[in-house]
Amino acid sequence: MRTIGTTRVIAVACAIAGGSPLLGQVVEGSYSRPTLDRWMYPFNSTPGNEPLGKLFGAILITGFDDRDGQFLLGFDTSGIVTPGLSLDAYRVRSLTLRATVGVGGQARYDATWDSVTTLYADGDPTQTPDEDAGKPVEVFGVGYRNNFTALTFNEFSAFSQVGGFPQEGTRNCFAAEVDAEGQVVRDISRQVRERFESYPMAIGLTESVVPGELIPAVTELTFRVDLCSTGARRYIQRGLQQGRLMFMVTSLAPAQGGPGGGTGEVIYPEMYTKENAIAVALQAEPKMEFVVNIGRLADVNGDGGVTIDDLLQYVQWYSDGVLEGDVTDDCGVTIDDLLVYLEAYERG
Repeated sequence: MRTIGTTRVIAVACAIAGGSPLLGQVVEGSYSRPTLDRWMYPFNSTPGNEPLGKLFGAILITGFDDRDGQFLLGFDTSGIVTPGLSLDAYRVRSLTLRATVGVGGQARYDATWDSVTTLYADGDPTQTPDEDAGKPVEVFGVGYRNNFTALTFNEFSAFSQVGGFPQEGTRNCFAAEVDAEGQVVRDISRQVRERFESYPMAIGLTESVVPGELIPAVTELTFRVDLCSTGARRYIQRGLQQGRLMFMVTSLAPAQGGPGGGTGEVIYPEMYTKENAIAVALQAEPKMEFVVNIGRLADVNGDGGVTIDDLLQYVQWYSDGVLEGDVTDDCGVTIDDLLVYLEAYERG
């Protein structure tokens, strides 16, 4: 059973029939487990029921995606955030995902982004050295093929419309690059052979492991989404608008392809799913937390009204230069933000 906690919800509008959340809120959503999770791998014989999401790359291996083992996380939000509003009605303050390593002593902790060129073939003149051990665990948005959407793809949907092997470039649900409007622009699963960089919304971090060291079992990785990364804020707004947030956890830690999750030395991370009995006992299922203001731009304290208190609070944010003062969502606090806020305040 999914557990949704709201550590702080300020709702000043009256409830309507059905009890849907309304405008004029500050919502802090806390999910102790996802609505859905799935190991996205072509040889997964038990989709939706795997105990581990294995994150590995089949780098430059014909017939496989470079990002071969991916881990899908989905969270239904319509129970605490009103869907169907304009995108700008969702003023996203923060979003954090958490996932826990289920098998220790395999992957080395890498806390930094790595260029795709570190995975180019030996002898390629554009190959560059990887300055640190391991490959980061990353979070991206999600794209779909064959008319699937975030609301129709589930734990048991077909991996692809192609039977058998190969399965390169065919997955119905994939880690994706998004544009500034949060719209999917391309599948990043084959980025090594297609030779382009990809930039995640977040990298999994922990303070309990030194970079370069092997990650122990039951190590929680925290993914704080960078709302200043291209399209991240807009992508989240689109998810809230439709009532479901979908993310893909992935890594380019290499493995050879094949049934069972790869062959050869295992150097990739394996993450607990919500179906894992140990994870359930330890409360180590994937998690999500977010903070979003819903309603009028000028109502910064979310009490449903626009008063001098809102103006004073905003002026303080603006003076301090903190990102709460970024009402234009350009990840800076400038005179443009102040002018936009004052105009919104005057409108009430």
